[in-house]
Amino acid sequence: MHHHLSPSNNWTDTLTAIGTLLAVLTTVFFFLYERIKNYLNRPVLKLDINMAPPECHKTTAMSGQKLFSAFWFRLYVKNNGKSNATNLEVIIEKVDKLVDGKWITFPGFLPSNLVWTHINEPNLKNLLPGTTKNVDFGSILDPAGRLSNPAERNMDHTNSMTDNVFRVNISIQPFNAYNIIEPGDYLFHLIAGASNSEACRSKFHLSFKNA
Repeated sequence: MHHHLSPSNNWTDTLTAIGTLLAVLTTVFFFLYERIKNYLNRPVLKLDINMAPPECHKTTAMSGQKLFSAFWFRLYVKNNGKSNATNLEVIIEKVDKLVDGKWITFPGFLPSNLVWTHINEPNLKNLLPGTTKNVDFGSILDPAGRLSNPAERNMDHTNSMTDNVFRVNISIQPFNAYNIIEPGDYLFHLIAGASNSEACRSKFHLSFKNA
């Protein structure tokens, strides 16, 4: 018994296979295209500091019922990408202190959010491409002003109320005031992130002493 293959059936099978392959390739192409497009147009964050006015400058601050001299420090976050960054936060991951020539973890400092300048909130809803927003980093208040502000005393350290201290401007004021940093050399490890962007990490060295 002989079987004869129909040419029309061969062509149909071939065209069906080619059509299936083209459909798969088209799906893969558009998937990769969207992934590449989204990557090229993604937000790209930069976290840095400009040690000059108006971001870092001498000003006055209210303590009690009086004004005192203060030094104020702000960081900035810039979106160098091509699309909006959304739901941005800046977090201090940890703090190191230089002790006897070695960097050790500053005890008691918990990972904490900084707040955005002017809105005093830890979350920034939107940052447009090519734009910059400031984040409040911290301040050094005239020690005379600290006497009327017990919140500027870190209970876990021995700094006197007449010492200079750096007050890190985190989103809460903790009971033990771990955000009050006594004179010394410090290395702050920070991360800026958004819900639709890769995280950006930076380190900032702070050194100060009593006058």
